[in-house]
Amino acid sequence: MKYKLLLALAVLCIGAIILDSSQKAYSNAAGAPAGCSGSPADGNTCAASGCHTGSNVSKINGWITSNIPAGGYTPGTTYLITAKAIYIGRGKFGFEVSPQDLSGNIIGTLQSINAAAKLRGPGYISHTTSGNTGTDSLIWTFNWKAPAAGTGGFTFYGAFNCANNDGNTGGDLIYTSTLKVTEAPSPGVDAGILHITSPSLYSCSGTVIPTVQIHNFGITPLTSATINYQADANTPSSFSWTGNLATDSSALVTLPAVTVSSGTHTFTAFTSTPNAVADTIPADDSKTVSFDVKLTPQQTPFAEGFDTTLFPKSGWEINNPNNDTTWRRTTKAFHSGVASVFINNFNYPKLGAIDEIITPSFNLSVMPTPVLTFQVAYQLYTNPSSSSPASDTLVVYISTDCGTTWNQLYKKYGVPLTTATPTYSTKSFVPTASQWRFESINLSGYTSAAQALFKFVNITDYENNLYLDDIHIDNSLGIAGTEVPSSSLLLYPNPASDRLLADYELAAPVPVSIKLYDMLGKEMSMGYSDALKPSGKYTTEFDLKNLPAGIYVFHFQAGQLSETRRFTISR
Repeated sequence: MKYKLLLALAVLCIGAIILDSSQKAYSNAAGAPAGCSGSPADGNTCAASGCHTGSNVSKINGWITSNIPAGGYTPGTTYLITAKAIYIGRGKFGFEVSPQDLSGNIIGTLQSINAAAKLRGPGYISHTTSGNTGTDSLIWTFNWKAPAAGTGGFTFYGAFNCANNDGNTGGDLIYTSTLKVTEAPSPGVDAGILHITSPSLYSCSGTVIPTVQIHNFGITPLTSATINYQADANTPSSFSWTGNLATDSSALVTLPAVTVSSGTHTFTAFTSTPNAVADTIPADDSKTVSFDVKLTPQQTPFAEGFDTTLFPKSGWEINNPNNDTTWRRTTKAFHSGVASVFINNFNYPKLGAIDEIITPSFNLSVMPTPVLTFQVAYQLYTNPSSSSPASDTLVVYISTDCGTTWNQLYKKYGVPLTTATPTYSTKSFVPTASQWRFESINLSGYTSAAQALFKFVNITDYENNLYLDDIHIDNSLGIAGTEVPSSSLLLYPNPASDRLLADYELAAPVPVSIKLYDMLGKEMSMGYSDALKPSGKYTTEFDLKNLPAGIYVFHFQAGQLSETRRFTISR
């Protein structure tokens, strides 16, 4: 069964060794016994000790947080440690946390600060009877006093359980999480690059203005440093920075311009000689980013079916802000060819997370009637008629100023986004050949754009998988200049009455697909496809007797080449 699990950024879904208030003998609502933190030395969790069952023990990052600086703890200082459980629909939570090194030695001193958590012997803290109940979530806090200087790094280990409150040991969800901690250099000086904010994903100029975030990881105020920077493998340049940064603080620094050519590049920045001395911890000095320079727009008409194994291709970008699930290529489903791109919303429980796939740039000014078309496939997980309907969302944007501003072109969610019948399923969605929908976006308002970017945005609601294929940019009345191998497509009569004929010639064996759509994007049933059609001349006839009069779209795909045309049925 798929559970709707809500995770908050930088907090904890922690349950612990708890049971319901009617308390049977299999668990301990007042807290876990010492030694069940899940550390290598303990070996046990609340599952291994026999208290709770119902799932495998799952490891999840980021479920223990603290106010310990990124540069490490200061010996003898007391810090606040926080654990938070969030699991919609559950009301019993608990935890056990222990600070240990790899040998099982307890590091520092734990301190209880409220009635919700108490010590379970030296080096262990767990929930209490008054700290195990909450509606969908629960928070615990406690203090930790850092040990003497020279102790070094260690890990907070935690074993957690989100219980189902049924009075039995079964059906509980058990997790482990860790928080690794380092000791701050003392009395050393430690500077480094925390982030590179520019360049980011792409640039439409051959001149890039780098911006970096210098950070003081040490405990000594940082007043100067050398920032070294380079594009690709070129000789590094240097920039002398001066300022006054306290421990665990940062400053944005704009560096001199760097000249780059069209294509994919890397940019690296690293610090040296902080306060004119050697850096205590060189490992945090450097950061590197990749970016793409879009100086030359892609030729149009344009077609992308994601059939080549390289993904993303040069000129395409994936923006994955949370470094989690994102767009990727798959050969398990496709509208044409052998692959498509999809995002795994079925296993993406970070509600509201945004993931973008960004196209190369295009010169729309050379096209009199530009149109963006694509194929989409989607199915909901939750019944849309339920009291709490949910849906992932697909949004398409255009930018004519290299991503500075974006205009929304398309947005669908819920039943209008679905392409399958029924519209929802509790299984992970993998579309069949008939479960795709053709979408067309009129770009007539952007015919002056000499450098247009498009981005397809998924906003997850932890529902089901979303697929894209056959992204085309062409003229709405036919692709000017695009030929099927050997000769152009001939479509007649137009207007048509009871039948439509398509003549074409293939110079080499290629897959062929022909689809007919109404102006709302609904695919007609008389389409045609062939996995591999031999070279030669062909005439394909379509019976139109059962279609009402109106305007329709004829989409022809032969290998990587395509044409899209309108035709009229008139009676």
